[in-house]
Amino acid sequence: MKMEWRKRKKRIIYAVREAGKGLLNEFMEGFLFLLWTSAPPYGSKIFYSCLEDTFSSQRVYLYLHRLYRKGFIHKIKKDGSIFFTSKKPPQDIIFNDLERLRMEFFKKKWNGKWWLIIYDIPERRRSKRDLFRMFIKELGFGKVKESCWISPYDFSPQIYDFTKRENIIKYICLHEGRLFTGKSIDATVEEIWHLKELNEKYEEVIELCKEGIEKVETESLSPSQCYNLYLKVFFSYKKVIKEDPFLPQEFLKNWKRNEAEKMFEKFSKVASRELQFLSKKRPIISSHGRRLK
Repeated sequence: MKMEWRKRKKRIIYAVREAGKGLLNEFMEGFLFLLWTSAPPYGSKIFYSCLEDTFSSQRVYLYLHRLYRKGFIHKIKKDGSIFFTSKKPPQDIIFNDLERLRMEFFKKKWNGKWWLIIYDIPERRRSKRDLFRMFIKELGFGKVKESCWISPYDFSPQIYDFTKRENIIKYICLHEGRLFTGKSIDATVEEIWHLKELNEKYEEVIELCKEGIEKVETESLSPSQCYNLYLKVFFSYKKVIKEDPFLPQEFLKNWKRNEAEKMFEKFSKVASRELQFLSKKRPIISSHGRRLK
C-alpha cells in the first residue's frame, strides 16, 4: 500500500509540474509576440509585471534565460540591468512550421490540380493512423470521406518523409489530378472546409481586438489584467489561424484574414504601449521582497 501511494504521489507531483510548465509556456508564447511590438529596454519589466501574480520572478527569469540560450530573444545590458527583446519575427512566433508551409503555397499561383490521399492503415496500428490523421490535418487537408483527404497543394515530400519514418508508407496512396464532383467546386470546398464558419471566426477576432483596444484605452487595468486580456485575443487569433487551410484565393470570398491580422497587430501595439507605461509606474518586487533592477 505504501509503495502504491508513493508511486501515485510521484505521478501527481509530476502532473502538477508539467501543468505548471505548460501554463508558463502559454504565457511566454504570447509574450514573444508582444515583445516584438514593445520598445526596449522595457521588455523584462513587462514580463515581471504581468507574471508576478502567477509565477515567482526567479522562475520567470530562468525561463527567459532558456529562451535566450535557444536564440528566441536578445539580452540587452544597460545601466547594470538586464532587458530582453524578441529576436524572432511575429510570423515565426504565431505560426508553426506546417502552418508557414501552407502560407508559402498560398502565396504562389495555384495550378488548378488537387492532391488526394487514400489510406488503409490496419486497426493494429491505430495509434499510427491517428497520428497520421493529425499530421495531414495540420497540413490543411480536408476530409472528403473516411480515410480520404484532399488538398490543393503538393505536400508529397512531407507525407513521404512522415510515412516512411512511421513505417506506414505501404498503406498510403497519394494522387494528383483534377477534381470532378456532382456539385460545383465552390460548394464542394465549402462542404469540406466550412469556410463561411471559419470566416465568421476571423470576424470574431476582429471584434475582440476592437473591444480590447477600447478596454485598454478607457479602463484602468493592472499589468496582469492587461496581459490576460491580450492573451485571450492572442490565443483566439492563433486558434483560427491553426484551423485555416490557406486555400487558393479563388475560393476566398470576402475573406477576413488580412483584416484580422492587421487588427491583431494594432491591438498588440496598444497593449504593449500600455504595459510599458504601467511597468514604469511602479517598481518590480521579487517573491522574496527584493526590488528587481
